[in-house]
Amino acid sequence: MSDIAHQAQDVAADLWEGMTSGPPNVGDVERIASTVMGLGLLAWGLRQGGTSGMLAGLAGVMLTTRGATGYCPAYAAMDSAGDDEGMGHRPDTLH
Repeated sequence: MSDIAHQAQDVAADLWEGMTSGPPNVGDVERIASTVMGLGLLAWGLRQGGTSGMLAGLAGVMLTTRGATGYCPAYAAMDSAGDDEGMGHRPDTLH
């Protein structure tokens, strides 16, 4: 494998690790919505083709991964930003 292919593989592995490495922090309803929307974007992107299709497909994969794993890196980043309560596990019901 070429050096570029190895670098691309390393970047992909790092991205995957970053997207799936934390504890679940997305509620069940949000996970279902993310999965459904992600699969829809992925399907649309595959049909669309071109740059916009590729970007939609990538967003679809990211949303589907978020739904499948229950982990959202953005929520984790906001949780570690230092607010006193933090977001932690996001419940499905409001109190």
